[in-house]
Amino acid sequence: MNDNDTPFFPSNQPEWRLLAAAGALVVCLTAVWLPFGIIGFASFLYLAVLLRPLAPSLKQNDYDVRAPVDGTILSVNEGGFNEDGDEVTVILLRAGSFSSQLQRAPVSGIVDSVIWFAGVFQTSKDQAAMHDAARREFIFETNSGHQVGFVQHGDSVARLLMGFVQEGQRITGDEKIGVSLFHARLSIIVPAQSDIKVKAGQRILAGDTVLASLASLSAPQR
Repeated sequence: MNDNDTPFFPSNQPEWRLLAAAGALVVCLTAVWLPFGIIGFASFLYLAVLLRPLAPSLKQNDYDVRAPVDGTILSVNEGGFNEDGDEVTVILLRAGSFSSQLQRAPVSGIVDSVIWFAGVFQTSKDQAAMHDAARREFIFETNSGHQVGFVQHGDSVARLLMGFVQEGQRITGDEKIGVSLFHARLSIIVPAQSDIKVKAGQRILAGDTVLASLASLSAPQR
């Protein structure tokens, strides 16, 4: 492949499109009024910090569910139910304000589904209100056959929720699966009886911190 065949925006770096759009906006603002350009350039630098590349993760296995971002665990809620009526545990977390907002695949396996739910963009700690909020849900089937969910929650601040993977795509746990701007809440949904490794208030590192282990679960019925 020669240089003319290389795409301007590499497919494995979709965040470049956001940076390119932000850079073009800065140029326009500068042309309108220099102080606008200065403010825009500062915002561009902050965006570049939020979209900086993810560090390589530790080797994945078929049972670990790892943190998708650097951030903090907000809550661990057991006894919930998914759309199919199966009992699950929901780990709610938030990316750090100055951490990369790019999200890493929490497991290795196959992308079973990616669904966008149109809803309101409002901030609420109430679980019912969060269910009515805009969100994008990813369901992964791990190599061991278990299903793990990942949800980008929209709120009054986080209004840009993007997914980078497609249904049927195989993932190894190192891929960038999406991004939420800014300071969005995220959920990891694991089967009930999973061995939860974290607690509320704990700091987590993308690809390093194990949120839950599926090793104790029996093989799913086919």
